[in-house]
Amino acid sequence: MTGPTPRSGESAPATWERGDFGRMAHGTVVAGELLCDAVELRALERVLDIGTGTGNTALSAARRRGRVCAVDFSAPLLRRAEERARGERLRVRLVRGDAERLPFRDARFDVVLSTFGVEFVPDPARAVAEIARTCRPGGRAATATWASDGLLGRLLAVLHRSETGGDASFSRERWGTEASIRELLEPLGGRVAVRRRTLLVRGDSPEAAVEVWRRYFGPLNRLLAELPTDRAAALLREVGATFREFNRADDGTLLAPSDYLETVAGRR
Repeated sequence: MTGPTPRSGESAPATWERGDFGRMAHGTVVAGELLCDAVELRALERVLDIGTGTGNTALSAARRRGRVCAVDFSAPLLRRAEERARGERLRVRLVRGDAERLPFRDARFDVVLSTFGVEFVPDPARAVAEIARTCRPGGRAATATWASDGLLGRLLAVLHRSETGGDASFSRERWGTEASIRELLEPLGGRVAVRRRTLLVRGDSPEAAVEVWRRYFGPLNRLLAELPTDRAAALLREVGATFREFNRADDGTLLAPSDYLETVAGRR
């Protein structure tokens, strides 16, 4: 996972290491699997997964016999990814690093991937420049990013408004619409294909989903600790209302679609 440095001054890795992000990341495993197929990953291709978190997409690429390197700025999340790779007997090289300054030489990879990772980098243009630099000419880059009007996109915007009062720019929005993604990926120089997909978010109830986010999602955990009590309570109410708005279960549980954008771009 990659992400911005919080306004509080707490480091970005420390924010994402709050709670237990691994308990949430398993809900997006399918997106990494689909992304590897969308980019038509081939055996023996050199693959980079940016913002790997607990390794979902890196492991998907390794299962397809790619030669995989995965980068994240969180050492605890990388350790979880290592445990998972070892458990499946998959070979993945795990590197601690920053998506804005990737520690790899130019044109090192045939395929560069990111699933709900690179979209949180504070400088989207810089992140794309690093993707373009590390992907070889003729290679491919592919991302999965939350749609701005989908459940997760809306929830992340709620958190951003609570933190900034709506005054600061929201870099993640650059990845939230097809038009902005196409503009962002122009430096790659190749064809860009964007497909809208949907993940289903499940929970025992909308209220239980709020509690999972409160306990395990680092950015929300940190924000609640910093806000005055009344504002923290209002934020949790808005998170709950957003879950209820998207919920289509009729039995008290949560079954909510969350749209995301799957993008495959050629590197000229």
